[in-house]
Amino acid sequence: MRFRAGGKALLSMYPGKESFAVQIVLSQTDAEQAFSLNLGKKVRKVIEEAHQFHEGRWLFIKVESQQDLNDIQQLLLVKSQLSKNMRRGEKETQCYANTVRLKSGGNRVLNTL
Repeated sequence: MRFRAGGKALLSMYPGKESFAVQIVLSQTDAEQAFSLNLGKKVRKVIEEAHQFHEGRWLFIKVESQQDLNDIQQLLLVKSQLSKNMRRGEKETQCYANTVRLKSGGNRVLNTL
């Protein structure tokens, strides 16, 4: 499943056996801001070890604990346009729901933030 806000990809989620993984791409600026956050050792290590490509650092985080979820929430705040606009003092932007196509062919709307 992919989640977007304001047309910008926030994260993708991949189901696994008894867990799931999250993919987040952080720009260079976002990655620099992420290093200033109070993140757990696991997620901090993922950020440090991710190669900086032109489009950013591709993070793949296996979610195994509440700390992992908290860290992902912090990264989303750094990444989201809502957070950037609020830091600049602009009005809040509306986050859009993501439509996920199910195997049955139906649509299901998921709220992202």
